[in-house]
Amino acid sequence: MQSTKLDRILFLGTSLLAAYQVTTGIDKLSPGPILAFTIAFGMLLLTSLFFLIFGLDGFSSPIPGVSSTVIPLSMGLGLVLQHLPKYGIHYLVYTVIGLILVLLTRSTRYQLPVHTITVAVVHGIAGFTICIIPSAIVILGRMQLWYIFVAIGGALIGLGGIFFSMSRFEPKKLPLNVNLHFFPALLFLMTLCYVLGFHFG
Repeated sequence: MQSTKLDRILFLGTSLLAAYQVTTGIDKLSPGPILAFTIAFGMLLLTSLFFLIFGLDGFSSPIPGVSSTVIPLSMGLGLVLQHLPKYGIHYLVYTVIGLILVLLTRSTRYQLPVHTITVAVVHGIAGFTICIIPSAIVILGRMQLWYIFVAIGGALIGLGGIFFSMSRFEPKKLPLNVNLHFFPALLFLMTLCYVLGFHFG
């Protein structure tokens, strides 16, 4: 499936937003969160550039599958390290184990229901983390209301990651072309929410 002109504009916009966040959007944080957020936004940058170059046909590559897991896991880890540092090691262990499990499911030739469950759980916990921490921080008055956009971005990435995984593991339930139509806009809106939340929050 070829990318439209609008798709390419959205991918370009996503790459510019991600590049801004990597270079200037997280420079006031401590080293741990900076590293985690740099990985997340760096992967967003590479993913958007990948699709800008290869179009939506790039979905046949394993790169989108890897990035759809690394981004939410790294984003969740960064938020935990920033706001709940005493749980940082625990979440780091979960991040590593979750990434390994998802990569193993993607490398297996025959897909089983347990694979879908594994991916859904990993993405679900990461998405929940990205949603709940910023929401709680805003409710507690520790950050500006704009920070809630980080939670919205978490909801979007969690939804997109689960849909993408289902399209891979359960194609009869959710064909891949369903994702392709909204993927560029979803990626752009998700990145925009993150940038708004981190910049103004």
